[in-house]
Order: sequence, then C-alpha cells, then structure tokens
Amino acid sequence: MRTPGRLPADTSDPATPEATNGAMMRTVRKFVLIATVAITLALCTIATARATTTRPGVLRCSASQLLVVVFGGSGAAGTAITGIGIDNKSATPCWLSGRPKVSFFTTGKSGKYMRLSVELGYGGPPEAFPARSPVILLHKGKPVTDVLGRTYPAFSAGIVITSRDFPAGHETCQVVTLLQVTLPGLSDAVFKVPLEPDGMNACDSPPPVDVSPVVTRAVVLDMVGVDVAPAS
Repeated sequence: MRTPGRLPADTSDPATPEATNGAMMRTVRKFVLIATVAITLALCTIATARATTTRPGVLRCSASQLLVVVFGGSGAAGTAITGIGIDNKSATPCWLSGRPKVSFFTTGKSGKYMRLSVELGYGGPPEAFPARSPVILLHKGKPVTDVLGRTYPAFSAGIVITSRDFPAGHETCQVVTLLQVTLPGLSDAVFKVPLEPDGMNACDSPPPVDVSPVVTRAVVLDMVGVDVAPAS
C-alpha cells in the first residue's frame, strides 16, 4: 500500500541499453550533420575562389599566347627579389596555375651562356608563395608606370624569385644573366629571359633560390616594390 498523496518511487534504471544506444545515435547524427555542413561550406569556398580567377569556357594558356619578360627587382637585408612578368599577348583570355621550372645561366668569357648549378627552393613570403597554387586568369596586359614616371613592360601575371645577393664570410656569388622558364602545363615551351645588363646575384646556399608559383600582377608589383601611378 502506498501513502496517499505520494507518487510511487521510480525503480527503473535510467542507464538501460535502450537509453544509452538512443543517446549515442543522437550524438552520431549530430556529428554527421556538423561534418556535412563543414564539407559543404569548404566546397563552396573552393568553388568561389576558383570562380574569381576563371570563367566557363576559358582554356589553359598556350605558349603562342604568352610573352615572358623580366619586370624588375628590388632588394633588402641581403635578399634580392626579381619579378618576372607573364603577358597574354592575344585577345583571348586564358589561365595558368602551378610552379614554373627555371634554369639559371651566366655569361662566360667567350660571351656564351653557361648553365649554373643553383639550389632551388619553393618558400618565401606567403603573399607570393601560397600553400596552394592559385588559378590565375590572364588578359592582355598594359605597360605599368610608377609614380616617378618610369615605365615597365606590360604583363598580366608573373612569378617571383628571391635569392641572397650579398656574400657572407667566404661565400661567392654567381651572377645570373639569363633565365630559361618553362611555365606549368607548357612543358614543350621554354621562354628565355635575359637579365642583362644588371643580372641577378645568387650567392652560396643555403638558403636556396626560391621560385614562386604563377601569381597575379598585383602580387608581383607589391613584391618588387613598384608604386604604381593612379592611372596605370
């Protein structure tokens, strides 16, 4: 007999297998939902990033569309920065993505180019050396004029090369007077880029000479330190 006005004691075990399994299934469904949302957002972000650099129907650049030139250089704290411009000389937009292959040459006493042995690396300032190679859309470029009135070659994308330009101790420096550049996806085309008369110093490694992936025109301008005139 129970006392009037009092509820019977709950003698059931709250941690029954059915209750435990139900809680586990709800937790699993919650994590699956969270993971699904995270993956969807990541895919949307990637798609948005690529949409800002490519358009439907735009093809990878062909060698015949492109021109590769030295854009300019700068240096600070023993590091030289060389900007190489890539221009789309055609009227048809195209894209590039990835790291180029670069060979280095110097001018011998006979006046002929001689290949140099240079240790290559792929690290550097994150704005020019991103973890993932971006897809870069190339239009026909136009010459660049800085605030001092100096004019630079036309280009719409480029690569950045950093190197040590000042010897330490008993190190020596090699003077690079020619680059041979093979752009990503264009293994059959080699672009020759003269660096004369100034050349580029590549002092003993480490650190190596670092070569960036193809980056935007704005990144090359920023790395080389060109203050572009407003109308350029």
